[in-house]
Amino acid sequence: MSVALQNLSIGSHQMSAGISVVIPCYNSSRRLPETLSHLAAQRVPEGVAWEVIVVNNASTDDTDDVAANVWHGLRSNISFRIVSQPIRGSTAAREKGFDVARYNYVLFCDDDNWLSNQYVANAFSIMHGDPSIGALGGKGSPHFEASPRDWFQDYSHYYAVGAQGISSGDITHEKGYVYGAGSLIRKEGWETLRRHGFQFLASGRRGTSLSGSEDIELCLALRLLGYRIWYDERLTFQHCLPEPRLQWPYFLRLTAGAHESGVLMVSYKHALGAASQRDVKASRLHWMSESARLLKRIGKLYGQILVAPAPQAEGDSRKVKLERHKAALRGWLKLRSRYADDVMRLVALGKKARSEAASAGTMETAPGRTGGHDSGSSSQG
Repeated sequence: MSVALQNLSIGSHQMSAGISVVIPCYNSSRRLPETLSHLAAQRVPEGVAWEVIVVNNASTDDTDDVAANVWHGLRSNISFRIVSQPIRGSTAAREKGFDVARYNYVLFCDDDNWLSNQYVANAFSIMHGDPSIGALGGKGSPHFEASPRDWFQDYSHYYAVGAQGISSGDITHEKGYVYGAGSLIRKEGWETLRRHGFQFLASGRRGTSLSGSEDIELCLALRLLGYRIWYDERLTFQHCLPEPRLQWPYFLRLTAGAHESGVLMVSYKHALGAASQRDVKASRLHWMSESARLLKRIGKLYGQILVAPAPQAEGDSRKVKLERHKAALRGWLKLRSRYADDVMRLVALGKKARSEAASAGTMETAPGRTGGHDSGSSSQG
């Protein structure tokens, strides 16, 4: 029997093993042709089922027409669909992708990701060979449409490029997550989360908004279930970076968006490390101590910038830190006492899901799936 015909039992229904490539798109008509060309060039063994799904996330351009015409011109026999998600935001686009995906391994390929021709084949082999992996990531390399600024290398990790581990393997307790570009998520894990009431805390990017972290959140939520996070350096892709994204004001907005939404991820870190009910209750005061700490750092940075003889126009690390701290402070002030409620809800979700899995005997089939203490960082940068 071919691997494409092997079924995986999920809850009360069956799901076929294979890869669903989901491309979330917002006004992507210019970026899609090259991305689709790289997908059509994939070298996937016969018997491995896969599909390509374009999720049009409330675009106002001709994304649908371009996608359909380009794929038709590539003459690929791989299943191709275009679906609509009128609710704007990368989180909503991901959820739509999960809803319509036919296969158990969902590969999120951004509209500017050019996957190497063995990406799908290698990704399937890794995910299918180890049921303990909940999220899998690869290594992105920047493709510049203009010369990068001198400061880019210091902050390249904000652009979803570079290695995600020292070497291929388990990064659950090191980095703790993989970036969304080129990532694979086990749909079984996603459906378990939703069955137990999971909802994203992060809204993701919406239009020109650069708030993010939904990719990190999904990895952390899967860790609550006991899944492992995996990196494999064989999964390579190019991440196309146009000139506007390499401008200093854009980067400052990018880092601010990451750190404001990144505050939400601290709830998961606390939930993963909560050893007792006392620990969870103590989190009610956490937002106040964090806000006070950030205010102190912001004041210090303002003082350093004001007395600096000749501040740099671009690349000044003090300005980057200032934007990070201001954004994080906004995040904490928005959360306030809700933070503790989020922690308790996440702790309960993880316990309930692991208890259900243990009762069903499924936890023992996935080595490494545990829900114990974790001290890994959940923030970017």
